[in-house]
Amino acid sequence: MKKLAALLLCLSLLSGAYAAAEEAPLALGTIGNAKAAYSITCSVPDQYAVFHTQTDNQSLEGMLANSNPKKASYLFVVMVEEDYAEIDSLGALDEEALKAFTDVLEEDGLKTTVKEKNGEKYVWLAETSAKKQTYAMVETVIHGCLIQITLSPVEEVVSAMTEKEAQAAMDFLATLAFTPAEPFPADETEEAAVEDEIIETPEAPDASEEPVENPPAMAGGWEVNHEYNVVRLTETEQQVFDQAVALTGMDYEPITVLATQVVAGTNYAYLCQEKDGDGEWIIVTIYSGLSGEVQILNAHVLALYHLLTTDKPLPAGLAGGWSLPAPDNCAALDEEAQAAFSQAAQAADESLSPIALLGTQLVAGTNYKVLARDDSDLYVVDVYAPLAGDAAVTNLDILDLLSYVSIN
Repeated sequence: MKKLAALLLCLSLLSGAYAAAEEAPLALGTIGNAKAAYSITCSVPDQYAVFHTQTDNQSLEGMLANSNPKKASYLFVVMVEEDYAEIDSLGALDEEALKAFTDVLEEDGLKTTVKEKNGEKYVWLAETSAKKQTYAMVETVIHGCLIQITLSPVEEVVSAMTEKEAQAAMDFLATLAFTPAEPFPADETEEAAVEDEIIETPEAPDASEEPVENPPAMAGGWEVNHEYNVVRLTETEQQVFDQAVALTGMDYEPITVLATQVVAGTNYAYLCQEKDGDGEWIIVTIYSGLSGEVQILNAHVLALYHLLTTDKPLPAGLAGGWSLPAPDNCAALDEEAQAAFSQAAQAADESLSPIALLGTQLVAGTNYKVLARDDSDLYVVDVYAPLAGDAAVTNLDILDLLSYVSIN
């Protein structure tokens, strides 16, 4: 927990989120469809900050981060679910309907416990049936939206919640307020919304004007970096990174620049690994202005348990057993990983170049999770190398870079 709390504390100091959160409810975003939509706000507990992102009309996610490394931090997601469209609240369900709701979860092998707080009901999802009062997730439904909250990952897996931590999670969920908003147009699909975001670009200011106080907002236009080599960072990229993190206390090892975005200056998306701890992967977004000013825009954990892709989140870490490479040996794939990746990519007829080995998992052989690129996109590639036989690509998805560089 120390490594995650340190990251989130740095983010909060940069954004001033703690002070702002005490003054008024925090607006998280608006989600819905052509039938109904809601603007969502929340209240932030003392010593916590909320960092959130929204990439489409159907869902938003965030972190409820505690500045005290001895206390729990949480991840949460709010998503529109058509299956629950007629459920306004779990608290409004009678016992029979609530049992039908939990039965669906238990069909997937989960153990559930229903708790009530402040008139609302919550379902606790047990991590294992052998542990009492330990839960991996708290879940509820409000206005047809499924809401889930878990502990922040430690060592690549989602830890179990104690009863006290689950109570704190429910206290936070109880502050979520849903205000009716204008429904989205029927033809405003998720794909259209993302496309609109990508093609929108900020206008560059006149060169004679004073530098802007705040960096331009993210609006797409990111280009995958093809220039990195064994050195990984150019002299300019290293200088921008060093200048930006000098006063933050961040102890990250920059591995490479994944992508850049030309604005009134340049935005850089650095792939980094934490030095102090288990080597968590981080994507740090830094703005470098035309006059030499730099600013950290965002730092987003590239967690193996929930990698964000353009298709769907990849719950890779939930299977357990994934190991991160050591921070002093993460700049390239080792010989075995490189051989397995090359063989698998060739067999799959995929022209991909590996960037970093995100993690390994020992099974009857080895699973490798590799960050790779082609001419236009970044990919998360799963490769399985059996004890005997040829390696093969078992999963390939485009990394949703915009989710990791968003500052909204």
